[in-house]
Amino acid sequence: MSVKRREEGSPATNLKSRFPGIEKHLLINENEVAEITGISRGTLSRWRCAGKGPTWVKLEGLVRYYLSDILSYVEARKVLSVEESHRQNFAAQKRHQ
Repeated sequence: MSVKRREEGSPATNLKSRFPGIEKHLLINENEVAEITGISRGTLSRWRCAGKGPTWVKLEGLVRYYLSDILSYVEARKVLSVEESHRQNFAAQKRHQ
């Protein structure tokens, strides 16, 4: 008698194979954002209250972030040199005055 084996793999792997391109629509939680970015959950929470930081979604009381938004947020803050960093900080300060 042969036994059928269930297809192995994580739920994420199965989703990727069933829905190509799903990664850009993948929702992640605060812990995962903190792990990816190194930004604490407390800071993420303060940023949400202040209307700062990456965009987020609230589903039935749960805070979630699109992985693509987190990656875009980080990419947009890439600094190529110290001089460029100072220019960006100066421009940001002028906008807040």
